[in-house]
Amino acid sequence: LDPERADRLAAAWSPTADVRPNQPRNRIAFARGAFDAALPQADANTARVAERQCQQLLERRLSRVGVAGQVRSRIMHDQAAFPSMQEVADELHLDPRTLRRKLNGEGTSFRAVVAEVRRARAEQLLAGNLAIESIADQLGYAETASFTHAFIRWTGLSPSQFRAALRK
Repeated sequence: LDPERADRLAAAWSPTADVRPNQPRNRIAFARGAFDAALPQADANTARVAERQCQQLLERRLSRVGVAGQVRSRIMHDQAAFPSMQEVADELHLDPRTLRRKLNGEGTSFRAVVAEVRRARAEQLLAGNLAIESIADQLGYAETASFTHAFIRWTGLSPSQFRAALRK
Protein backbone atom coordinates (compact mmCIF):
# COMPACT_ATOMS: atom_id res chain seq x y z
CA LEU A 1 0.00 0.00 0.00
CA ASP A 2 1.62 3.24 -1.09
CA PRO A 3 1.40 6.42 1.07
CA GLU A 4 -1.19 8.12 -1.17
CA ARG A 5 -3.56 5.16 -1.00
CA ALA A 6 -2.98 4.82 2.73
CA ASP A 7 -4.08 8.44 3.20
CA ARG A 8 -7.19 7.92 1.08
CA LEU A 9 -8.05 4.76 3.00
CA ALA A 10 -7.67 6.47 6.35
CA ALA A 11 -9.86 9.37 5.19
CA ALA A 12 -12.54 7.00 3.93
CA TRP A 13 -12.66 4.86 7.08
CA SER A 14 -12.27 7.35 9.87
CA PRO A 15 -9.89 10.04 11.05
CA THR A 16 -8.74 7.72 13.84
CA ALA A 17 -7.86 4.83 11.53
CA ASP A 18 -4.25 3.73 11.82
CA VAL A 19 -3.29 3.06 8.19
CA ARG A 20 0.42 2.45 7.68
CA PRO A 21 1.88 2.44 4.15
CA ASN A 22 4.66 0.18 2.84
CA GLN A 23 4.15 -2.64 5.34
CA PRO A 24 5.14 -6.23 4.52
CA ARG A 25 1.53 -7.35 5.16
CA ASN A 26 -1.89 -5.81 4.76
CA ARG A 27 -4.38 -6.51 7.53
CA ILE A 28 -7.39 -5.01 9.18
CA ALA A 29 -8.05 -5.37 12.89
CA PHE A 30 -11.31 -4.56 14.66
CA ALA A 31 -12.13 -4.29 18.32
CA ARG A 32 -13.71 -7.39 19.84
CA GLY A 33 -17.50 -7.13 19.50
CA ALA A 34 -17.34 -4.52 16.72
CA PHE A 35 -19.69 -6.62 14.58
CA ASP A 36 -22.14 -7.47 17.34
CA ALA A 37 -24.12 -4.27 17.05
CA ALA A 38 -27.22 -4.27 14.85
CA LEU A 39 -26.91 -2.36 11.60
CA PRO A 40 -28.89 0.89 11.64
CA GLN A 41 -30.69 -0.03 8.41
CA ALA A 42 -31.47 -3.61 9.53
CA ASP A 43 -35.05 -4.71 8.90
CA ALA A 44 -36.51 -7.83 10.48
CA ASN A 45 -39.10 -8.26 7.68
CA THR A 46 -36.44 -8.15 4.99
CA ALA A 47 -34.37 -10.67 6.92
CA ARG A 48 -37.37 -13.04 7.15
CA VAL A 49 -38.06 -12.72 3.42
CA ALA A 50 -34.40 -13.39 2.59
CA GLU A 51 -34.34 -16.42 4.91
CA ARG A 52 -37.53 -17.78 3.33
CA GLN A 53 -36.06 -17.34 -0.17
CA CYS A 54 -32.88 -19.15 0.88
CA GLN A 55 -34.94 -21.96 2.38
CA GLN A 56 -36.97 -22.32 -0.84
CA LEU A 57 -33.81 -22.38 -2.93
CA LEU A 58 -32.32 -25.04 -0.69
CA GLU A 59 -35.50 -27.14 -0.91
CA ARG A 60 -35.48 -26.91 -4.72
CA ARG A 61 -31.86 -28.02 -4.83
CA LEU A 62 -32.42 -30.87 -2.40
CA SER A 63 -35.43 -32.03 -4.39
CA ARG A 64 -33.11 -32.62 -7.34
CA VAL A 65 -31.27 -35.27 -5.39
CA GLY A 66 -33.85 -38.06 -6.04
CA VAL A 67 -33.51 -40.31 -9.07
CA ALA A 68 -32.01 -37.48 -11.15
CA GLY A 69 -29.26 -37.14 -8.57
CA GLN A 70 -28.58 -40.87 -8.67
CA VAL A 71 -28.44 -40.78 -12.47
CA ARG A 72 -26.17 -37.72 -12.41
CA SER A 73 -23.88 -39.40 -9.89
CA ARG A 74 -23.67 -42.57 -12.00
CA ILE A 75 -22.91 -40.64 -15.18
CA MET A 76 -20.24 -38.55 -13.44
CA HIS A 77 -18.68 -41.66 -11.90
CA ASP A 78 -17.54 -43.11 -15.22
CA GLN A 79 -15.07 -40.61 -16.68
CA ALA A 80 -14.21 -42.86 -19.64
CA ALA A 81 -17.64 -43.05 -21.28
CA PHE A 82 -21.22 -41.99 -20.77
CA PRO A 83 -23.42 -44.96 -19.90
CA SER A 84 -26.63 -45.53 -21.80
CA MET A 85 -30.05 -45.13 -20.24
CA GLN A 86 -30.38 -48.92 -20.22
CA GLU A 87 -27.11 -49.31 -18.30
CA VAL A 88 -28.10 -46.70 -15.71
CA ALA A 89 -31.57 -48.22 -15.36
CA ASP A 90 -30.02 -51.66 -14.82
CA GLU A 91 -27.69 -50.30 -12.12
CA LEU A 92 -30.64 -48.64 -10.37
CA HIS A 93 -32.67 -51.86 -10.71
CA LEU A 94 -35.32 -50.08 -12.76
CA ASP A 95 -36.97 -50.68 -16.07
CA PRO A 96 -35.89 -47.94 -18.54
CA ARG A 97 -39.54 -46.83 -18.86
CA THR A 98 -39.78 -46.51 -15.07
CA LEU A 99 -36.55 -44.50 -15.01
CA ARG A 100 -37.89 -42.23 -17.76
CA ARG A 101 -41.17 -41.77 -15.84
CA LYS A 102 -39.37 -40.98 -12.55
CA LEU A 103 -37.06 -38.48 -14.22
CA ASN A 104 -40.06 -36.89 -15.94
CA GLY A 105 -41.75 -36.64 -12.52
CA GLU A 106 -38.71 -34.71 -11.28
CA GLY A 107 -38.94 -32.34 -14.23
CA THR A 108 -35.99 -33.63 -16.20
CA SER A 109 -34.97 -36.36 -18.64
CA PHE A 110 -32.02 -38.70 -19.13
CA ARG A 111 -30.87 -36.60 -22.07
CA ALA A 112 -31.01 -33.38 -19.97
CA VAL A 113 -29.01 -34.97 -17.14
CA VAL A 114 -26.36 -36.20 -19.61
CA ALA A 115 -26.18 -32.70 -21.14
CA GLU A 116 -25.82 -31.17 -17.68
CA VAL A 117 -22.96 -33.52 -16.81
CA ARG A 118 -21.30 -32.96 -20.19
CA ARG A 119 -21.50 -29.21 -19.74
CA ALA A 120 -20.00 -29.35 -16.24
CA ARG A 121 -17.23 -31.67 -17.40
CA ALA A 122 -16.57 -29.50 -20.47
CA GLU A 123 -16.22 -26.37 -18.33
CA GLN A 124 -13.88 -28.23 -15.99
CA LEU A 125 -11.73 -29.53 -18.86
CA LEU A 126 -11.64 -26.13 -20.57
CA ALA A 127 -10.08 -24.67 -17.43
CA GLY A 128 -7.03 -26.83 -18.19
CA ASN A 129 -4.75 -26.92 -21.21
CA LEU A 130 -6.31 -29.86 -23.04
CA ALA A 131 -6.97 -29.29 -26.74
CA ILE A 132 -10.61 -28.67 -27.64
CA GLU A 133 -10.52 -31.69 -29.98
CA SER A 134 -9.46 -33.91 -27.06
CA ILE A 135 -12.19 -32.47 -24.84
CA ALA A 136 -14.79 -33.18 -27.53
CA ASP A 137 -13.50 -36.74 -27.79
CA GLN A 138 -13.55 -37.26 -24.00
CA LEU A 139 -17.14 -36.03 -23.88
CA GLY A 140 -18.18 -38.58 -26.50
CA TYR A 141 -18.61 -36.29 -29.49
CA ALA A 142 -17.65 -37.80 -32.85
CA GLU A 143 -16.72 -34.37 -34.21
CA THR A 144 -15.35 -31.22 -32.62
CA ALA A 145 -17.99 -29.19 -34.47
CA SER A 146 -20.78 -31.09 -32.68
CA PHE A 147 -19.18 -30.31 -29.32
CA THR A 148 -18.74 -26.65 -30.28
CA HIS A 149 -22.42 -26.34 -31.29
CA ALA A 150 -23.56 -27.97 -28.04
CA PHE A 151 -21.27 -25.75 -25.96
CA ILE A 152 -22.56 -22.62 -27.67
CA ARG A 153 -26.12 -23.80 -26.99
CA TRP A 154 -25.28 -24.29 -23.28
CA THR A 155 -23.27 -21.15 -22.62
CA GLY A 156 -23.68 -18.76 -25.54
CA LEU A 157 -19.90 -18.90 -26.05
CA SER A 158 -17.64 -21.08 -28.14
CA PRO A 159 -15.24 -23.30 -26.17
CA SER A 160 -12.29 -21.08 -27.09
CA GLN A 161 -14.18 -17.92 -26.04
CA PHE A 162 -15.12 -19.58 -22.74
CA ARG A 163 -11.49 -20.60 -22.14
CA ALA A 164 -10.28 -17.08 -22.94
CA ALA A 165 -12.83 -15.61 -20.50
CA LEU A 166 -11.61 -17.96 -17.76
CA ARG A 167 -8.05 -16.79 -18.23
CA LYS A 168 -8.80 -13.07 -17.99
